[in-house]
Amino acid sequence: MTRNKLISIAVSGLILFSGIFCGGIDYFMTDYELSAYAYENQGESERMLRLANEKRRANGLQKLKLYPKLCQLANIRAKELVQKFDHTRPNGSDCFTVLNDVSYYWAGENIAYNYHSSPDKVFNQWLNSEGHRNNILNSNATHIGAGFYKASDGRCYWVQILVGGPSYSGEYTPAYNDGSAYSIGDADGNGTVDAVDASIALTCYAQMQTGNGMSLSLQEKQACDVNQDGVIDSIDASQILGYYAMNSTGKCPYFSER
Repeated sequence: MTRNKLISIAVSGLILFSGIFCGGIDYFMTDYELSAYAYENQGESERMLRLANEKRRANGLQKLKLYPKLCQLANIRAKELVQKFDHTRPNGSDCFTVLNDVSYYWAGENIAYNYHSSPDKVFNQWLNSEGHRNNILNSNATHIGAGFYKASDGRCYWVQILVGGPSYSGEYTPAYNDGSAYSIGDADGNGTVDAVDASIALTCYAQMQTGNGMSLSLQEKQACDVNQDGVIDSIDASQILGYYAMNSTGKCPYFSER
């Protein structure tokens, strides 16, 4: 088991740390079931994923997948950084103990704090720091999670957790995470609202009822939640089908507002 930590200070007032952990891991978790509802900071996490994959693709590396469990753990670490900005947690344990319930063979952590909430700016600063860039471009990495927390003093704390591990329940790659506007009802993002979209919403609802989460990007969830009540259910699926039926008969389709 080897361990290497790099501490660096970047320009523009952004403070950065990076850490890396390699070795055999004895921990194993029951696969995390992703909720159909948006987890905390999902939009920021998906943006971080895209930025990382663009850079990895340019360097001939495999693309990463987003694992929501890592995002939740990164959010925990982001809040801890307010108390102690370090790879050591407030309780004195190593930062990688946050992964005690995750099965993995390699892990890296990038942390930062500043006064802006742009994932692009933070990511670019990490790229300009050798230790952070090495974590992002590590060939062992297979999954990523990002966390963000804004403290009462206005400081923004960022955490990026990368791991090399097996396939996880709930992992996904957003179908379209380029920041473009989503269309209500167009769950698969193909530009049309049809029975396929209704099926996606209904499947999501059914899986939630049985306790099995469905992996949807933030934009996909927003598209499925046509009545915008924060829940994807049979009502949404019914409205999507109604819209499709009206459109198919030449009538002017619409979605009922909440």
